[in-house]
Amino acid sequence: MSRDEGLPDWLLLPPGPRDADLAATWAGRPRDERLALARAAAQSPDTADVDPDDRTLVTALAAARVATRWRLHLAAAGLGWLVLMTIWGFGRALDGGTAPTWLAGGLVAGLVVAGIARRRVQARVSRARAWTDAGRGAGPSA
Repeated sequence: MSRDEGLPDWLLLPPGPRDADLAATWAGRPRDERLALARAAAQSPDTADVDPDDRTLVTALAAARVATRWRLHLAAAGLGWLVLMTIWGFGRALDGGTAPTWLAGGLVAGLVVAGIARRRVQARVSRARAWTDAGRGAGPSA
């Protein structure tokens, strides 16, 4: 059983290309190929092993990722919020008198998790920008 079996495509795959022809090509690909192309778009253009025929599609996927980067930033903040609320809620359920301590711990943990997630988002968007820069002929950016 693969680790992503049973998960919906909207959770695993980046947003599709904005161009109608490329979007149709993307939608017509089997799920395994779309996953492979999405993984390639998440890597650096220098290290990704992509068929030359698929480079345009991968570049379009990366451009869509850059255009929708706000979703990833929002998800990073939401993850930090969930950690905060989980820790604080757990502490309040144990003993209401120690809730301020649990709140402080939840704030610290939530900020750490959100910060780590934000750095991961920035790295992913940076790699996507490298694809779009390479697609425009500017060469891969650091």
